[in-house]
Amino acid sequence: MEQIKTLNKVYKSEIDVLDAYKAIYKPKDVPKHRLKKSHFISIRIKIKDHPGVSMFIRLLTLLPLPTFIVKFFIKRSKMQPNDFLSQDEILELISVKNIFVEVITSDAYIKIKTI
Repeated sequence: MEQIKTLNKVYKSEIDVLDAYKAIYKPKDVPKHRLKKSHFISIRIKIKDHPGVSMFIRLLTLLPLPTFIVKFFIKRSKMQPNDFLSQDEILELISVKNIFVEVITSDAYIKIKTI
């Protein structure tokens, strides 16, 4: 019924064709998905030139770390102004579940995963 009224208004030149199209074909409201919060962060670091240090770091991060501990240390760290990500962006990134970051360089291999 609403479509017929809108088309009659277009026929009588009361409204523009584009406005009538927008009125007839309204975009549906898409509900925003709520992202799940992460509870743990799994970290794997392997330094190629120093296998002893790599083994020690692997021993420290054998079990996933709780997110609130990692956030505590990130909040107290001093970030450089020319860093790729700001402190707020990093905190937002580790707060979301199923994020996977992998860094491969000639010196080290770093894998961070939120659980």
